[in-house]
Amino acid sequence: MRSMPKRKKVASILLIPIIIFAVIILAMQIDTNSLMKELKDAFYCTDVYITEDVYHEDPQYYDDSNLNYITYKYDPAKPDIFARYNITGGGMILDNSTDVTTDLKLTRIFAWHNFNHGTIWFKYSVYVKDAEGKLIMGSKDIPVRMSIQKVDGAWEVTAIYERP
Repeated sequence: MRSMPKRKKVASILLIPIIIFAVIILAMQIDTNSLMKELKDAFYCTDVYITEDVYHEDPQYYDDSNLNYITYKYDPAKPDIFARYNITGGGMILDNSTDVTTDLKLTRIFAWHNFNHGTIWFKYSVYVKDAEGKLIMGSKDIPVRMSIQKVDGAWEVTAIYERP
């Protein structure tokens, strides 16, 4: 019976930790799929998010509108991704028209976490067009880094770092 040459034995032993590391990295990426879906939903959201402070200045102004206003408590330690990324509903569309289309390309670059807290990097391109297909606004390949933490089994964003 021939034994495995020493070089092949060492290569086999080294291959096991590499495979384990690759599986862990893949698991980290897959574990943040729910957060990527939530980000995508935030971009397509047509609600208008306003801080409670702004709402309380003149609540009657918001009751008159045909828009759906949602108030949230501003907390720099816990940013609201819907308030930040709802491009269509967030007051960025000048004519308050709901007759717009949002084209989004959202790409996760990498996620690194210990399944409890960590960081995710992604980039997005978003284009908002009117009913005739004319570009109202757009951004291309905007890199974003988010600090994330799992709370009750779901990822929450604790900080957003974005450079246009």
